[in-house]
Amino acid sequence: MSLAPLTREAYLNAAIARLQADDPIPALLGRAPWRRTYGRLSPRASRYATLVYERPGSRPVRVDLCERGDTGLHRLPGALGWAELTPCSADPALPTLDEACGHYAIDKIVRYRPGKRCTMRGAISGAPAYIKVFADDRGAEVAKEAALLHAAAAEGQLGFAVGRCLEWNSGLRAIAHEKLDGVSICDALMSDRGADLAAQLGRALATLSNTALKPRQIYDAANQMERSRRYARKLAQAAPGAEDAAAALLAALEAAHEAAPDTKLRPIHGAPHPQQWLQHDDRLALVDFDRLSLGPVEIDAATFLAELDFEAGDREQMQQVAAAFLSAYVEGVGGCDPRVLAIYRMHKHLAKAYKVALSLSAAREMRATRILLNAHTELTGAMQ
Repeated sequence: MSLAPLTREAYLNAAIARLQADDPIPALLGRAPWRRTYGRLSPRASRYATLVYERPGSRPVRVDLCERGDTGLHRLPGALGWAELTPCSADPALPTLDEACGHYAIDKIVRYRPGKRCTMRGAISGAPAYIKVFADDRGAEVAKEAALLHAAAAEGQLGFAVGRCLEWNSGLRAIAHEKLDGVSICDALMSDRGADLAAQLGRALATLSNTALKPRQIYDAANQMERSRRYARKLAQAAPGAEDAAAALLAALEAAHEAAPDTKLRPIHGAPHPQQWLQHDDRLALVDFDRLSLGPVEIDAATFLAELDFEAGDREQMQQVAAAFLSAYVEGVGGCDPRVLAIYRMHKHLAKAYKVALSLSAAREMRATRILLNAHTELTGAMQ
């Protein structure tokens, strides 16, 4: 029988406190230095948390924390319960990952998300490449659209470089892209020249929506509302005290979409946050087109701006960076509806609250509630 809600909340908080004070998992994994790079609560499941630990030269390890013990599980101290250790290459949702690691001569796992996907650096036919292994066959369509994107870039239609798709391996559920030259723009974006770079990014991103590309996916108000409803449900389970704030924001977003319908659907990246951009000399490159879609242009702007909303640092500088990006982007796409932009920006704030609610933090409920209430206030002001 599962724990009662109040008992469970106390149980989770005690487990989180132990992880923060003296995490016993690295010692269980063996030689240091193992570092936790991912943590997500599943508050209503007996496997109440999924963690990922990494160290240089080793493959990441998935650690599921469980209320009850079973064969093969490791007993942990205090309130943590038991742990199941699974190398990422044995993730049951990614059954082709181990074979893909050998096939592509992987030298580094860049990003592993349990049960969903794994991004790696390796080689194909001797050429440096980034390889992504999926839990399903979605990479087949990504590969087709990647070819069209690369052709558009080659014809000078795009203001940024894109990686050429080297192959889609259906047997391995793996897509390989050439490795692009460049470094992340994140540090430069937060520097004194951040506003100039942001304007350059805005102009570059706008060129995508001016192409004649016809992505298969649709990303519109209906899709976004469905996603946000799912987030709100899971958020309420993880942070019951934030449930009312989530429901109120969700209702306000639905009403806002009715008052301010989507603008014309055009090609958009779907997730062009700062971490997706590279810079090499004066050239920009954009990666990770898994969400390439037809949607209102306001979505891409909202995604970029919402990421800045939660960046640590000087708020005045962040506002200057955001304003420079938006001004250049709006000019490039031929105008944005400020209400539609605000709606999607607050959807991203709801998504942030959801992630906070499922984080390994004793303050997760308070932080998630604050994000939701602030988003509701901002949305109300934008719609007047």
